Amino acid sequence: MAEPQIPRWANFILGGCSGMMAASVVHPADLVKTRMQLLGPKVKLSTMTVVQRIARKEGILGFYSGLSASLCRQATYTAGRTGCFYSLLDFYKGHYGNPSFVAKLCLASIAGSVGAVVGNPAEIALIRMTADGQMPPEKRRNYKNVIDAIFRFNEI
Repeated sequence: MAEPQIPRWANFILGGCSGMMAASVVHPADLVKTRMQLLGPKVKLSTMTVVQRIARKEGILGFYSGLSASLCRQATYTAGRTGCFYSLLDFYKGHYGNPSFVAKLCLASIAGSVGAVVGNPAEIALIRMTADGQMPPEKRRNYKNVIDAIFRFNEI
């Protein structure tokens, strides 16, 4: 008996949705990590100090600054990577049978590359949006959402 197949399009949708759900929970920690990285190696602040700074300057909602970019990243990168991998895997199985470890590694590398290319604009927007709150008020870009951040890439 053949094992039931998930439609190819569903792999893209499920991959993106699962990534978006995870990003919704992890985003505040990712924001704190990005802000700490942007401080540079010479500035030594504890994680708790960075958390307190964000809460004081931006309020609780400040921890979700850039969430639209995070969700867009997952909708593009994770959906593309996951959907592409399972589509390639189905294609491989249909033509060559069960793939070896090396074949799966190659398929995963291709899928990861496709996801990286597709998700790159959202990744850049995510970093820019999460970093914006750390800038002095006069230098902030005050992005409205991920689309605004993507189309304003030429600003430095």
